[in-house]
Amino acid sequence: MIQRWSITAVAAALLGLAGCAANPRAPEVPPPGTLRYVGVLPCAECPGLRTELWLMRAADGTPSGYRMTQQPLGAPKDAAAENRGSWVLGSGAADDPRAVVIQTDPDQPARMRSFRQAGPWVLRALDRQLQELPAAWPRSLVRVPDDLPPQALVLTAGDRLVRHAVRAGQEVALILPARAAEGWRWRVADAPPGLQPLAHVGHVPDPASPGSGFDVLRFRAVGTGVMNLRAQYTREGGAVAQTLPYELEVR
Repeated sequence: MIQRWSITAVAAALLGLAGCAANPRAPEVPPPGTLRYVGVLPCAECPGLRTELWLMRAADGTPSGYRMTQQPLGAPKDAAAENRGSWVLGSGAADDPRAVVIQTDPDQPARMRSFRQAGPWVLRALDRQLQELPAAWPRSLVRVPDDLPPQALVLTAGDRLVRHAVRAGQEVALILPARAAEGWRWRVADAPPGLQPLAHVGHVPDPASPGSGFDVLRFRAVGTGVMNLRAQYTREGGAVAQTLPYELEVR
């Protein structure tokens, strides 16, 4: 069992996650102060679960609930499942009693999930014994930049398998794993004119995997129609190691 903390004293360290459920709901605007995370988590019957988590907080910084959607990689949006509930912030992982740990649905053992703060921007999934999951498994969620609108479409490496509907004027962000310490970065090749580059936020380090982290690239849809976006993983003077194609339908 973890030791629970007062959330006010550690508001800057907030991180969290939750498990699968059912009955997806319509998109909604979260309250002010909500933190948003996106990534891929393990799945027993699929390559991974595309996961999006919203941690809600009250005006005084205390937890006021979470909302999380998950869908198998490559599945359509209508295959997404949603879970809602409560969460707490505490301390104590199996290998470090001082580790910052989030538990969702702490009063429901069958649904409870635990996640460790692996840095100011990264959540790392733990098993039910509060131990780290195998490094080869997808197990990280990355915090979405605070200035990104809540309606923005955030895409991961697994989101290349389906077409994504985007509204004209909507922002789109790519959050992709990268080994910046070795000079590897993501860049966009052949960006369609209907997608306006906004910023390359840079590299978000993952302290649990030295030398690794995530690149964040942002765009705004300014045209309409089907658009193909290609992200390339490369380093200066070197060959392209990987290309991720994304298909967007802007209406």
